[in-house]
Amino acid sequence: EVEIRDIWQELLDIPAGPDLETVAVAYECATNPVWPMPGAQDLLELLHTRGLALGIVSNAQFYTPILFESFFLQTLDQLGFDPGLSFFSYRHQRAKPGTWLYEQLRDVLATRQLTPAQVLYIGNDALKDIHPAASLGFRTALFAGDRRSLRLREDHGNLHPPDAVVTDLVQILELLA
Repeated sequence: EVEIRDIWQELLDIPAGPDLETVAVAYECATNPVWPMPGAQDLLELLHTRGLALGIVSNAQFYTPILFESFFLQTLDQLGFDPGLSFFSYRHQRAKPGTWLYEQLRDVLATRQLTPAQVLYIGNDALKDIHPAASLGFRTALFAGDRRSLRLREDHGNLHPPDAVVTDLVQILELLA
């Protein structure tokens, strides 16, 4: 996995810092616009209120947490995400679909006396999310609520199927009942 600031620094030959990060964020926003799904903030608040531990395993860059703050006006911590259960590829120089990030999550969960079978991992990509998580024993749900982000990867064959498919975020609450 790459650290995008290193790439931009090499391409532009400018020092690391706010100017470089501004370029990286501006380019990302222009080429890969993203937005939260309808009901995302409500779901996160409900899960947090219920005391559920929330984590993230993501192919991400430094600006991913900033996007959450921009969309929800709260930090990941304030939204209820546990930093100990969050693994961003740029921080570890490892990416999905490899299992390394999921193995790190599994190991942290074990220190908390939790198994992957007790965790619902939700992702929108059958190859990069569902397959590696399921291969390590996580329960999985494929989020198919947005045609733009859904990646079925039917051309890859032999992928672990999700335990559930959800088309609306509210369905996640049903899976946790």
